[in-house]
Amino acid sequence: MGRLTEAMAKVDPDYISRVKRSVRVGVKDAARRQAKEGSLLPVTITFESVMRILERQHFRCAVTGLRFRWGEVPRGPGRRSPSIDRIKPNGAYAPNNVRVVAYFVNVMRGRGTDAEMEKLAEIIVERARARRIA
Repeated sequence: MGRLTEAMAKVDPDYISRVKRSVRVGVKDAARRQAKEGSLLPVTITFESVMRILERQHFRCAVTGLRFRWGEVPRGPGRRSPSIDRIKPNGAYAPNNVRVVAYFVNVMRGRGTDAEMEKLAEIIVERARARRIA
């Protein structure tokens, strides 16, 4: 049994099945998105390379550590659906430039950096605390 298969055996089979389905769609969407953007950068991620990335992430969101979730909306990605995220937003969809995050993380980050997203999160938390105190 290969390393990836051993790691997946430790996780709920239904969860892994859903992750695999999402990864297949995500890899296809990455190629479509890159073409739509008119980018000349190659898409070198594959289903297998993204699954290896997920194994290193323990099949959880790379940023929040949350388990992925499906079925929150009838169509399209739910807030906690897996989403392939480019670490350098203008870079290629390549194994060394992607991670898998919850969809809401990818939306919140947009084309910004992790530092910008973290700063935004700090501001949101500070405002929420100030409202509770007031």
